[in-house]
Amino acid sequence: METGTSRPLGDGTYADRTPDWHPDGTRVIFSTRRDDTGFDLWEADVESGAAWRLTDLPGDESEPAWSADGQHLVYIHEHEGRWSLVLKRSGYVAEVLAASSQPIRAPSWRPDGSLVTWLAYADGAWQLNMTILSEPRLTRTLMRDQDFFLSPVAWANRHQMIYTADGLVRTRRFNAWESQTLPFRANVGSASGFAELPPQNRAPPPVPAPDGRRILRVDRVWDGLSGSYRTDEDIVI
Repeated sequence: METGTSRPLGDGTYADRTPDWHPDGTRVIFSTRRDDTGFDLWEADVESGAAWRLTDLPGDESEPAWSADGQHLVYIHEHEGRWSLVLKRSGYVAEVLAASSQPIRAPSWRPDGSLVTWLAYADGAWQLNMTILSEPRLTRTLMRDQDFFLSPVAWANRHQMIYTADGLVRTRRFNAWESQTLPFRANVGSASGFAELPPQNRAPPPVPAPDGRRILRVDRVWDGLSGSYRTDEDIVI
């Protein structure tokens, strides 16, 4: 299915969001609002485009994540100011792993399926929690006192987590007390592909504050609202 091209899975009629690939690579699960029950979870076959609904709870279901073996699903449910982390195991009824009057976000599976990490808002800040899928379930705070970016934890393997906090990409071993900054370099791409630039180990020159109005003329910019880039725009500062 590697064609090198992109194509929409929907026709733009509905508000679709928070997609996640099924591990077998043939299906995509996503949250969409298609009737009066709020946002529900649907799944679409990539090849045919056929879609079917997986949930129809009152309120909104979003941020679905499949386990590595594709058998189990976690997602966020919000209804009347209550947030829940929901586990749907294959062959079992849905189970609430955690519930709160404060937002819950960004669930993620450990590759071996032994636990789920998720972000919880508490005491005016976000913290990273984990629910160990033992019997009984155990929920613990894994990390706090960091400015977490609201995205799921990524796992290099069952021992190594990768996440973003304090404006940095961070990595931490599961059994460690502290994390480390993960250095990376991003090259500026072109419309036809990514340009290979030589490494430059220098700080950018300081930019003085403007003393009045400034106009930036750009050949391409994305405004965050349109469905594509805008070209030949003037930005007034």
